[in-house]
Amino acid sequence: MVSAPWAPRAPLTCGLRVDLGFVFEPRPSWSKKKKAAAIDGTLRHVIKPDIDNLIKLSMDSLTRLFWVDDTQIEEIHARKCYGPQAMTQIDITLLPKKQDKAMTQTQTPPYISTETGEGLEEWEPGCISLAEYLGDSDIDDLEIGDYVTKRKAQITGERAAAKAAFKLRMAQLDSSERGLDHMFGERLEYFVRKKVTGGKRKSVVFAYGVCGFRRSRRVEIPKDKESIDILCDWCEDHAPDALKITRSVLKSELPKTEDIPGVERIDRDEFYIRVSK
Repeated sequence: MVSAPWAPRAPLTCGLRVDLGFVFEPRPSWSKKKKAAAIDGTLRHVIKPDIDNLIKLSMDSLTRLFWVDDTQIEEIHARKCYGPQAMTQIDITLLPKKQDKAMTQTQTPPYISTETGEGLEEWEPGCISLAEYLGDSDIDDLEIGDYVTKRKAQITGERAAAKAAFKLRMAQLDSSERGLDHMFGERLEYFVRKKVTGGKRKSVVFAYGVCGFRRSRRVEIPKDKESIDILCDWCEDHAPDALKITRSVLKSELPKTEDIPGVERIDRDEFYIRVSK
């Protein structure tokens, strides 16, 4: 159920909370409608195996691998359901001593401003967020590597998921807007043109916006190198202010050992953290 590479170097000795999720695939003999109902949660998993047996099997498998003894488990949360792929989800949370947690929270602010270095009581963009780590400040040195890399992996995964969800949603909105224009754009333009033709007004006011006509002047710049060179040559003679010349230095192309004016070479050991994908 659990492979050793995911286990800490030594079994944990502090109080723990364990969250278990048991996911079962719908039976192959079920209809597509029944399978869909099972996966979306409409059909609940109220058949064997019993959840208490699943919990016992999981706890027996994790004991002496993740923790020393079952007595360390202060909280257990478990559920079983259907899903597209069978799996057992296990999340282990270290529970600090309540007294230490209270002392840490009173001494350390939940957020820190990167501009002033002052403590903040509420989150603001660009700040350092400590709120979710205050209770774990007394984590053992033997566990800190697993703790940090696990949280880094979680953050990396959530960031990737958020970016993907945002990108997908923006694409859906763009598609929806194109559909709106395709369906009604020409009709709306024709309606507005009839309203403003022959009058002084160039626009029509509606409940949520304004539609109208205005003179548009755009300048298209060629993208192929030959056309750009011709344009730049012309600008040098007739419109020098229109030219913007930029220069940059490629560090990868600089000599590796030669002394270069203005260039400082720094050799040092840099600490890094790489998490599994």
